[in-house]
Amino acid sequence: MGMHNYTDEIYTEIVDVNDPNVGMAYGEEGAVIYTSNYRESQPMIRFWAGDKSYMTDEICNCGRTYPRMPKGIYGRLDDMLIIRGVNTFPSAIEEAVRKCSDAGAEFRIIVTRPKDMDVVALQVEHRDFNGMNGMQVDTMKMELAKEVSHHVKANCGISVAVEIIPPHTLPVAELKSKRVVDKRIGVWDDKK
Repeated sequence: MGMHNYTDEIYTEIVDVNDPNVGMAYGEEGAVIYTSNYRESQPMIRFWAGDKSYMTDEICNCGRTYPRMPKGIYGRLDDMLIIRGVNTFPSAIEEAVRKCSDAGAEFRIIVTRPKDMDVVALQVEHRDFNGMNGMQVDTMKMELAKEVSHHVKANCGISVAVEIIPPHTLPVAELKSKRVVDKRIGVWDDKK
């Protein structure tokens, strides 16, 4: 179902994230822009919301024929990282991690640039190591790291180095941005 766009009230567009003058076709992901058709005192003309989504013109199961966003708003553009020229969203990495049943609640994305290329390391908590011996833990870590790496590559198109860490190692992140440590832009203050 998703989010219906009542275009006779608010005209909604999906545009290129790098150029708001380039519209995206139905089914293509981009930035959301709104124009109010009825506000007179403070017109909202091509308002850049900073949200990420895509639209479809397929008729909804409920019978409405308005264009709609099947997944609704599912990301923020200001969270976007550019990794080796690929627009990468922490929410897409989170989606990949959540596909892994043995992944724990928390993860951290660490981006560095030791030479000329961006390097992404992903620390992922394991769900539970209780009752396992050292050899079983090592096997579980290798399997989970391989699974996470595969899903991130499929979801985001980037390769990551994955480190599996014990449960409850990372602080609980209330915001996605707290899960990102971008060391390319200077010294990171972990308390922010």
